[in-house]
Amino acid sequence: MAHGGAVAGSVSGKTSFLLAGEKGGGKLTQAMNLGVAVISLAKLHEMLAN
Repeated sequence: MAHGGAVAGSVSGKTSFLLAGEKGGGKLTQAMNLGVAVISLAKLHEMLAN
């Protein structure tokens, strides 16, 4: 949250991206259906480093 992010319990069209592993479950499916970007932990670290 120090970088302006927020943790949410659900995925919506307003979600910027979803941090998900290989077994993301229903939230991963919902994000993909809504066109929300899905990123890995490695990508998140890359984003925070810049």
